Formats: sequence, structure tokens, C-alpha cells
Amino acid sequence: MLPIMCILRLCITAAVNLYQQQIVELDPIIQNPNIIYGLLDDNNNTISLNIFNETYFSSSGFCFKHLKQLDVRRTSFQNENNTIPAEIQYLAPTLTDIGIYDTIITHLPYEMSKLEKLQTIKFFNTSLMIFPDFIGNFLSLNFLSLPNNMLTSLPTTIVNNSKLRQIELSNNPHLHSIQ
Repeated sequence: MLPIMCILRLCITAAVNLYQQQIVELDPIIQNPNIIYGLLDDNNNTISLNIFNETYFSSSGFCFKHLKQLDVRRTSFQNENNTIPAEIQYLAPTLTDIGIYDTIITHLPYEMSKLEKLQTIKFFNTSLMIFPDFIGNFLSLNFLSLPNNMLTSLPTTIVNNSKLRQIELSNNPHLHSIQ
């Protein structure tokens, strides 16, 4: 069993039940708790980081050398151009799963192309308009979830992903083709 690292702001508002993979509210009166938690491996390396309802996600969050999974929910990235910071490239050696939910990112930086070990990409309700050609670099990708965005097309390089088994594209009202 993995130990859990937990950093909660102001007061404890939620607990994490790892067996059922859900957040359990401890105080139902507080509707939007700010939560940052991670999972550690046997060597005390942070391998999973979850950020929920923070004002912003600092680029210092990309310094975890062993991070395999990153989830960002309802938390802005600290930049003006609504994109994931270029520092995401520092997670390239280990990151296999990225999820961004209810956070505005209209496009993805080129530096994300270095995340060649990605197996799972989940961008839900992000206002993403363009998914770049570098998706073809993710040869280990097996799950791509892009619902509730503003995509207009997908790049033809998506066919390079021979391990891709599932794509979710619901509620992309402008999506008409793969180009």
C-alpha cells in the first residue's frame, strides 16, 4: 500500500478514500475545499499529484522527478495565455497520465510534445480548441479523453498511435473532422 501525502489549506475539509478512489467530504457545509494531495512510493517519491480548486498551479509543481500521474481540477495555470506552462517538459521521463478538468487551456505548448511516455490524456471542459500534431509522438497513448471542449478537428498524426484503444470526444460542438 502506498502512503499518502496530504496538504490541506485552512482546515481539513475532505479525506481521500484510496480503496474506492473518491474524495469523502468531512464537512458538507464547505462546498469548495482547496485540496492538494499526492501519493508516495516506497522510496518517498511523489508519484501522483492531485490539485483541486486552487487559485493557481505554480510551475514549481513540475519539479517532481518521479511523477507518473498529474490531475489538475478547477485550478488555473499561472500565465496569461491559457496554456500549460512550458515546464511540463520536466515531467517527460516519468509522466504517464495527465488529467486537466474545468480549467481553461485553449491550446497546448510545444514542450508537451516531450511527454512521450503518456498513456492517458484527459482534458475535460478546458475550452481546448486545437490538439496539436505532436499527438503522434505519444506512441504509448491508449486512452484519449477530450469531452466538453471547443475542438474543431483532430490532427491526422493521431493514426500514429497504434496503442490508442479509446477516444472520448463528446460535446465538442465544432468538431467535424480529422485533418
